[in-house]
Amino acid sequence: MSSSSRELVRSSSGTLHAQLYDTLLEQIRSGVFAPGSKLPTESELIDLYGVSRMTVRRAVDDLRRDGIVERKPALGTFVRDQPLAARITGLHSLTDEILQLGMTPGSRLLAQATAPATPEVASQLEIDPGSDVLRLDRVRTANDRAFYVAESYINIQRFPVLLDQDYAAPTLSLLATYRDVLGSNVERMTQLVSSVGAPPLVAEVFGLEPGDPVLRFERSVYLQGGAPVEHVTAFFRGETYKFYSELV
Repeated sequence: MSSSSRELVRSSSGTLHAQLYDTLLEQIRSGVFAPGSKLPTESELIDLYGVSRMTVRRAVDDLRRDGIVERKPALGTFVRDQPLAARITGLHSLTDEILQLGMTPGSRLLAQATAPATPEVASQLEIDPGSDVLRLDRVRTANDRAFYVAESYINIQRFPVLLDQDYAAPTLSLLATYRDVLGSNVERMTQLVSSVGAPPLVAEVFGLEPGDPVLRFERSVYLQGGAPVEHVTAFFRGETYKFYSELV
């Protein structure tokens, strides 16, 4: 624990509690204290930084008020999951967002199978209900942290070559797959955002109880020329993702 300590400068123009706040925040952002980990106790912070109990309490209280940490009665103070809030406008993939945040994107395939299209999926993909689509259930990660569970339905009626691709690659981007395999970039997407109760699989991945609130994104993806290639239902933990849009 002493390796993460840093001497505070009493002659600095910044107050001691502000310096301690900045020091702890830097360690949280750099991963010294990862999401879910416990901060040192008040007594340990006093010993580490040679400051008063009041200084420690003010610094930790500021971190709590800013949503960085949370107190758990009888257990201590823990680092909260911090939301992803990439600022990208226009068409982009989730991989782009993660890279912009300076994190490493990842993908974990949970299930892959052909399935009959429901009326809703068929309508979005402009195919007949009951026609086969390729369903992919995936978890997307940032620095190995799960924050996105997706059910993707891919239009193999119009693009049968997509049935034979490797969707288990840990760095898979579907938008890049469409570009590389079909030779066509995505032209537009439509998206509907709502708050719903977590389905059982989503709750299991996120460590929630079924029915706990999550964000649901329903997105349809269209290639150049207007051909629908994918309809996806994606789930995010609300406290781990911020949705940004810019209206002009």
